[in-house]
Order: sequence, then C-alpha cells, then structure tokens
Amino acid sequence: EFDAKFQQANAEQTALDQQAPFVRTNPVSITKGILGSQVPITAPGVNEGEPIYSERKQIALWGGDDAETTAVTCCFGPVGHPGVTAQSGVQPVGIVKWGTRGFLMEAEIDILLGAQFTVCASYVVLEGMMAGPAGAANTFNFTGMVSTAPCVRTAPLTRTLYWNILAGAANTGYLRIPAFAKNLIIFRTGAVVGDFTISIADLAESEIYRHIVSAAANMTIPLPLAGSAATFRVTNNSGTNGDYVFIFELGL
Repeated sequence: EFDAKFQQANAEQTALDQQAPFVRTNPVSITKGILGSQVPITAPGVNEGEPIYSERKQIALWGGDDAETTAVTCCFGPVGHPGVTAQSGVQPVGIVKWGTRGFLMEAEIDILLGAQFTVCASYVVLEGMMAGPAGAANTFNFTGMVSTAPCVRTAPLTRTLYWNILAGAANTGYLRIPAFAKNLIIFRTGAVVGDFTISIADLAESEIYRHIVSAAANMTIPLPLAGSAATFRVTNNSGTNGDYVFIFELGL
C-alpha cells in the first residue's frame, strides 16, 4: 500500500516538474487559496465557570496536493479593536488546522498580541473565535495569513483557559488539556485565600498525580504534563470564591 502511494506521489511530482522545471518558492496550488484576510468577531457573553465562545470564523485557507507538502508559516496579527473602548475579559483565540493526505490536526493558541509559527502540511486553515462580555464594544478584527517561508520563533506558544468564580470547596470537574500542551501554570485573581489542588489525569479521568499550591502563594514553576496526561481538575480548597487562569505552553 505504501509503495502504491509512493508511486502516485512520484507521478504527481513529475507532473509538477513538467509544469515548471525550476525551483519554486510556492506550490502551484497556492494561487487557489485565500492566503490572508481580516474578519470581525463579536464576543457572545459571559457566565460562571468555563467561558462561552463565539462561532469560529475562517481567516485563511490553503489546500494543495500531497506532493506539495511543505513548511507553511501561519501568522495571526495582533487582534485589533475598531476604535471603541473594549470591556475587560475579552479572550481572542486562534485555531490552526493542518495536515496531509486527509490527516488533520488542530490546535488552539492565544493571539491577542499576535503569534507566528510554522507547520508542515499540504492543507492549512486559520480560524478565530472570541470569548468575553457581549456587545458591539467587544467586536474585534482578527487578521491572519499563511506563506511557504519558514519562520524562526524563540518564544513559546500558549493556550490560556479561564474559570470564572470557582466557589470555595468546589472543583472545576475534569477538563480536557489543550492539544500539544506540555506544561501548565495557574494563577488566581483577586484576594488569595487558602490553597488549591491540581489533579492531572488520563483520558478516563483517573488521577496520575496531583500538585498542591499553598495559601497566599502562586505557582512560579510550570507543572510538567506526563505522557498519559489528557485531563485536569482544579479544586479550590478554601472557603473563598476565586477566579482562575490556566496557562498551557504548547509544543508547536
């Protein structure tokens, strides 16, 4: 089966070479894609617990043949606001989908201040979504583009999750760890009273290990995620309500 796929790919590459027998920086199909655009997205509103996200909107798209698999740089520009004072609590998120031969991967990343990274694929889609207080004041412009020139990135990508008002002696329930996450650091907002427990678990929500952050303390070192880690839960051990911010570093 693999040999048949190899012969097919070789035939496709030969056909491409006949079209342009010189070194190309872009695949032939690149002109058929939407390599960049700007779309407005409005926050849908807030609630206690996990944020509510808007519908996803497509920003950029390129799809080529398997033989055109190459390094594709994805760039989300800083999320812009069209002149109106925004409310607090806005959470823009970028989504990248990529793959080759029908195999699709997906990751969510923080993009408020922009992000750029490179994937290897013959198919790439950039999308955006938004959480935060509803209303025209929280309509933001999302921008993005893709190109076939690899970039050099020195800062890690992150995906931040938020939890509004975690009551004392309560927990979040088990939440899915974002795709490609490698470690986790947690901060609390407002008055810090009492300790909290982080439980790292597998797909079946069976705890693998736990970490306790003591009262009046903050995490200063990220918590590594084991190879079988797929879900996590945070328990507020105090009697005081608190808001939590979960920051995951991604291995992209």
